[in-house]
Amino acid sequence: MGLIAATLLALGAAGGAPTAPPQNFAAAAKPAPPNPYGDQVAATIHSTVLNEDRPIQIFLPKDYVPSGRKYDVLYVLDGEMLGRFVPPVRAFAEENELVPPLIIVSVPNVYWYDNGTDSRERDLLPAHVAGSPLSGGADTFIRFLRTELIPFIDTRYATNGRNTLFGHSYAGMFTVYAFLQHPELFHSYIASDPALWWNDGYVDRLAVDRLRKFPTLEKTLFIGTRSGRMSSAFGVDRLTEALRTNAPANLRWKSVANADEDHGSVRLKNIYDGLKFSYFGHSPSMIDFFPREGILLANRPIALMNYSTFTGEQPGIRYTTDGTDPTIRSPRFDWGTAVRAPAVVTVKQFSNWGPDKSVRGRFRVGAPFPATALPGGFGPGGFAYSCVAGSFSDWPSDAPKPFVSGRTDERFRVSGLGDGHPFSCRVAGAFKADHDGYYIFFLNADHIASLRINGRKLMRVGDGEEHSFVVPLKRGFHPVELQYFHDQGDRSLTLTYLPFDEHDTLARLPIPIPVQYQYGQDPAPTGTSQVDAGDGLSRFRPIHDISG
Repeated sequence: MGLIAATLLALGAAGGAPTAPPQNFAAAAKPAPPNPYGDQVAATIHSTVLNEDRPIQIFLPKDYVPSGRKYDVLYVLDGEMLGRFVPPVRAFAEENELVPPLIIVSVPNVYWYDNGTDSRERDLLPAHVAGSPLSGGADTFIRFLRTELIPFIDTRYATNGRNTLFGHSYAGMFTVYAFLQHPELFHSYIASDPALWWNDGYVDRLAVDRLRKFPTLEKTLFIGTRSGRMSSAFGVDRLTEALRTNAPANLRWKSVANADEDHGSVRLKNIYDGLKFSYFGHSPSMIDFFPREGILLANRPIALMNYSTFTGEQPGIRYTTDGTDPTIRSPRFDWGTAVRAPAVVTVKQFSNWGPDKSVRGRFRVGAPFPATALPGGFGPGGFAYSCVAGSFSDWPSDAPKPFVSGRTDERFRVSGLGDGHPFSCRVAGAFKADHDGYYIFFLNADHIASLRINGRKLMRVGDGEEHSFVVPLKRGFHPVELQYFHDQGDRSLTLTYLPFDEHDTLARLPIPIPVQYQYGQDPAPTGTSQVDAGDGLSRFRPIHDISG
């Protein structure tokens, strides 16, 4: 496709021709696909607290290992109705880096078919009421969870003590009740369409008193209900107001009213949204922005871009431009946040899971990089590259003779170089800027790589890190030098760019540098020393004053 994506951008891909498929497709063995949701284990625990056997189901993460790693646990009430729906939601959220791998413990109710009763009202309702002879055992059920079920799971699986409770309807009300009475028992509480109307708003009334005396614990509470009058009818509005008035500062809570759902369908949204809220902060990519650093013209701002903005969370993601640490009152960070130099941008994620995370970028005021006259012998079709044996921290002045050299066209791959031994590559040439303006360059490498334009080092990356840098370029040719040093393991190197258009507000992805914008000279034959061969960079001469 004539792009540096097929050269530099695809450097992590395996080299060589594709493997031909088997000639006899019918006879080709088809290995059984792995279980996308992990192993499922059925168990029974005898409860002395409840004086009965309780069946449970454990859904392990897909790549669960019993040693060397510890896992959070999600406890799901009404397991016979809800347990089977949660693993696919977990898999989707984990794939999108919204949650870590979780152990799911599904806790079904017990049914006594001989007399047509079950344990649901007994275990989930916190007070005895007329018309429900078994009601009022919620405190006993909490004791079962605390003293029997959670220890049972902790002694048999690699858990880390960070637990979440999910309940819907009566179980949603129980979840709120457990949060108010025993906030230390779980780290996160997810209440789906909780039946807070029960017993004339018994739990709502309790919430007003308990929240005023709530302990200083860092907890999260997610409440998901339905929009319109149903939110009020279910008592969720009263709880939301109690939280808004009395919730302590250390409590992260969220109440969401979902439109166009019924009591059954809203469960799916609340499982997903509740997990996403409880684990807000798990993914560091939420605060990745680009460009991360750069040189800006005086009074010419640039818009910072981010593909994972979360503007509805509280406090969520905030930013400053003066180098200070953002607070919960700092502006929210969003796509297109404009920055003027000089600035030290700090973006902070106020996390519900783990410590808060911050990233920082520095932008300086500078002049446009001047274009240069293109030396004789340079032409489009790829930069020139040479690779030598050995890995260095910087390109040596007395580099050994290259074992391979050429142009960075569609055939160039670092993944096929080195035969497992350390090696280093130097890419040199001229980048053609087709207009005056900002250009954002992105660089990523498995070990060490650096990029220079017009002789100035813009960035240096290593160990899988990606970095981005914006620079103002004048229309014309600009000397480019890319150094890459590989030590061991996988070999990968990517260089992409994004021409910045201040009038275009649509999102765009970085693209490979087209080979028609890559100018280079054919390198000397393999075996010629770097000193003898030269690379032509020393023959570039400015044709614009640097002041632009």
